[in-house]
Amino acid sequence: MRYITDIHALNLPCSLGTTGDWHTSALQWDRLRIRESEESPWGDWGIESPSAARVPQHEGMRFNVANHVRALADMIAAHRFTVAQGASEAFLDGNDYDNELFSHIIMLKGTPGWGEIDSFMRKEYRLAWVDFERGNDGRTGA
Repeated sequence: MRYITDIHALNLPCSLGTTGDWHTSALQWDRLRIRESEESPWGDWGIESPSAARVPQHEGMRFNVANHVRALADMIAAHRFTVAQGASEAFLDGNDYDNELFSHIIMLKGTPGWGEIDSFMRKEYRLAWVDFERGNDGRTGA
């Protein structure tokens, strides 16, 4: 399934009720960040299909859109750490979705670039990530 993700998805409303990002006018909406869910270890998790969100410069079109947790996970998996920085407080409004995000990020363990992902998660989520990682053997618990 093709879907909008990354910073574009963070600037669209989703069903989670999280704030997301607020730089809508600064984005290049003619160059949407679109991915294919089949190319992800997470499949269709966190994709709202079809979203009721109005996508700037694409009026009248309907898209599948990642919710804010999925969009953030996609950014981390793509090593877009600068854009993802501050995510918990700025985009997800606190720690309500930490375990959901963590259980999907840990699935990347052992993939190329895991060291950078783990380092980002340690800086971003500190002890919450360290405790989760220590208690997890790579399974999501789902």
